[in-house]
Amino acid sequence: MFDSANLFASVPVTVFDVIRDVYSIFREHWRPFVVLTGYSFVAYVGTFFVLLIATFVIGAEEVALLKQAGQMVNQHNGYGGYVRYLVDSSTGIFGTSRFLDYYSYYGDDGAGSYTYYANPKINWGIFALTSIFIYILWILAISFVASVFVGAIVHAIAEVYAGNVPVVQNSLQRGWAQKWTVFGYQFIVGVSSFFLFMVAFVLPVVWDVRHVYYEADGDPDEMNPFEFVSVVLLAGSVFVVGITIISSLLVAAVPSIICEQKSTMEAFKRSFQLCKNYICFIIGSYFTYQLTLIGITIIFNLVLSILPGAISVIGHLLVNVITTTLGPM
Repeated sequence: MFDSANLFASVPVTVFDVIRDVYSIFREHWRPFVVLTGYSFVAYVGTFFVLLIATFVIGAEEVALLKQAGQMVNQHNGYGGYVRYLVDSSTGIFGTSRFLDYYSYYGDDGAGSYTYYANPKINWGIFALTSIFIYILWILAISFVASVFVGAIVHAIAEVYAGNVPVVQNSLQRGWAQKWTVFGYQFIVGVSSFFLFMVAFVLPVVWDVRHVYYEADGDPDEMNPFEFVSVVLLAGSVFVVGITIISSLLVAAVPSIICEQKSTMEAFKRSFQLCKNYICFIIGSYFTYQLTLIGITIIFNLVLSILPGAISVIGHLLVNVITTTLGPM
């Protein structure tokens, strides 16, 4: 018989204890967690279609111009000609103000004819701003939806630890009530992770590429690929280690927002206080648990792949629902 008091009486000290507790919680209270996961899937799918429509409405003109350019390229390739890339006279960057000029050659004795295709009038400044706006819109919308359901699932797990039966409606209400605080936290983490990626990975790699390029006097044959690869591996390792440590220190941030109603900035401090002495345990448990989950998922997918189509689709859907439900636990 499941007793929530055992979750405190028998504190997990190994990853197997973590898996045991996750299995016990899911076995006893799988219904509300699966329902919350199902609601989140519906919300994500709905958000995806709304964003898709918004993308085509906002960028309809740019999409049409790009489609026209793609058709021109296909026509050009069908005639076996070639493409001439223009260099902008003021910046020296390929394609900054004009797209491409296309012309095709016919004949094999030098006395051929040329066909000139009109250049699509793409305003690259507006195109870039529109693309950035659409990208930010997608990120903000998906993050907003995620903030609601992450908070709801955390509340449901907290209810189990408190000895209560999770109620989907109550958990959704708590997730909705704390949505902006969770959203603010996720936004700060996302922006910080982006800057860490730029500083720890992108800038060293770009600097190394420039260094190797100038040492080789711009000759690709003289460039040393091993030096480039070593910098990519080193910079990638630094980024992965850094983001792993930061993520481990922030494991308790969302629970502190949902359960203790901390503000966004207070959640960072609270999570650091709770997790700083357990970094190695958190990292080890997380990676071992994820590897175990991936292994089990692969086995199930291999078995489902040999079953009839309808059964396979339903089986894959159930596996995805269960793994998604178990993740936050």
